[in-house]
Amino acid sequence: MIDPITRILKYLRKAAPMDLSIEEISALTGAHRNTVSKYVYALEKQGKIRMTRRLGNAKLYVANGE
Repeated sequence: MIDPITRILKYLRKAAPMDLSIEEISALTGAHRNTVSKYVYALEKQGKIRMTRRLGNAKLYVANGE
């Protein structure tokens, strides 16, 4: 089974250039929203993804080019 970080990055890259919310990432990966949120925060700190905008209360993210 693929770890959550790899799955999150995979779906963000696949969706590019669209950005995805934590809820959308959660639905795509099958991981709980809280789990996705924790990993998204870690990936953002590492510079692997970035927040592009806010849509209401939702933050949307894209993968940074590597």
